[in-house]
Amino acid sequence: MAYILDIWFSWHVQESPTSLELYEQNLCSVYKKQRMLFDVIAAIPFYGVLVVFNCRPWMKLLRCVKIVNVMGYLDEINRRSVANELTHFWHVWMMYLLVIHWVACSYLAVATEVGFGTEWESWLPSQELEISDPENPSSSQLSKRYLRGLFFATTAFVKKARNMKPETAVLYTFQITMSFMGLITMSFVIGELASLFISYIGLEVDFRKNHIAVELYLARLRVSDRLKSRTYAFMTSLWSSHAGVNYDELLEEIPRPIRAACVLHASKEPLDWFVMKVFTPICWNGKSAIEAFTLSLAEQLRFEGYPRDENVVAEGSIVRAMYFVTKGHLNMQSNSLLDRPVGLGAGSYFGERGLLGFSISAYTVRTVRACDLFSLSSEAFIKVLKQHEFSRFALDICSRSYKQIKEKHVV
Repeated sequence: MAYILDIWFSWHVQESPTSLELYEQNLCSVYKKQRMLFDVIAAIPFYGVLVVFNCRPWMKLLRCVKIVNVMGYLDEINRRSVANELTHFWHVWMMYLLVIHWVACSYLAVATEVGFGTEWESWLPSQELEISDPENPSSSQLSKRYLRGLFFATTAFVKKARNMKPETAVLYTFQITMSFMGLITMSFVIGELASLFISYIGLEVDFRKNHIAVELYLARLRVSDRLKSRTYAFMTSLWSSHAGVNYDELLEEIPRPIRAACVLHASKEPLDWFVMKVFTPICWNGKSAIEAFTLSLAEQLRFEGYPRDENVVAEGSIVRAMYFVTKGHLNMQSNSLLDRPVGLGAGSYFGERGLLGFSISAYTVRTVRACDLFSLSSEAFIKVLKQHEFSRFALDICSRSYKQIKEKHVV
């Protein structure tokens, strides 16, 4: 019944805007061409129809034809998954264990059909494993039967255990068939695991190649030891914190709406705090306008990663960007304004003072440990301010006020 329902569902599946994002072809036509034949063969009850002709129960094995479509089902289950290597690893092992289970069951089915042996150390299982009362079998007997089947299956697949000699030509044929299946399955599993391992370490290999290239380049230049140590610290931080991935380049390749949502999620705490403190008091359009303004800011943010003991902002430099801290810890200090350093952690922001006027920074902000920051340049900030009515109005007031003060030589 379940097989019939599966065929009915696959036949009547309809396209939707969501499916168009994931599939290039019509789902129903693909099902008819690739999977429908095997589903129909598995669903037809051949044994129930032919039982009147005293047909052997081997016809029940036709239901196993559906296993041909199992890879398609696994692809559908994990179509939206991003953990491809790990997911594929578990799929390979699941298929491997499933085939071993089937071979073990096939071995016991052959023993039931041919007859049990008289000794333990023979190809056929011992008569002690033959169930005398099928209506009420003991758990011990079932466990021993299954373990004997697993012993045969693992021997056929791994080729690392004692292989008893079959007694008849039929058993020889079954043994050769199962051994061939085991060889093909093991080759498939080893190949898939090797591919997964190469894919898993591919990023590390590429990063190490770039690291070696940087080391060779620095060796040809007459740079100071301090600069070399800073470069090595950055490369080490890039691998330990981000596995060698340049997040800013990765975010640039994502469609803008998705990128904005990802950046907003990552920088939500410091960005919300900045907007609430500076812009919420001057917004008269309600919560929706603030949310739209926050999203516009998120679209302009750029990811930057810093190792420890690096200056993000130096006192006396021109302010060109402000920063939102999402990970790590920094110290902010000033020779003229602060008596002692101020700590900045995840959820903080800095660099907003003088951002629009390109003024001189009065602070030095230095990383205590590796930090993940999102930067907002002054040009991008002005662009966002001009996009929204309330912020554009506030920017005009500030600009005109500054001009009047400048004309009076107050500034």
